[in-house]
Amino acid sequence: MTSQNQYGERIAEMSKTIFLYCMNKTHSRQEAEDLSQDILCELIKASGNIRDESAFYGFMWAVVGNVYKQWVRKQTNRKECELTEDIPTEDTLSEEENTDIYLLRRELALLSEKYRRATIL
Repeated sequence: MTSQNQYGERIAEMSKTIFLYCMNKTHSRQEAEDLSQDILCELIKASGNIRDESAFYGFMWAVVGNVYKQWVRKQTNRKECELTEDIPTEDTLSEEENTDIYLLRRELALLSEKYRRATIL
């Protein structure tokens, strides 16, 4: 068995532990799934950089911590706005606002159906 396969098996064994760690650190199951997926991807990518097999778990938790820190930074930079019921109709918008809506619709039309639906939702 190659060392790459061994690391893959160790990562697979630790996936549940990583998911539980993410559940503890996030607000929802979906965020925990996304975060744990990001962590597992980084672990797989970085597994070729492990020099000492005995240091696997320390290496793994270092990667987990770094990916979590990046995730927290992204969350603090993410801006959300709440949609209200008083969305204006096109005839009540100024010409500049109409142009912006036209540009938005044009750009949405360029996306594939899958990404357009996700963006609109």
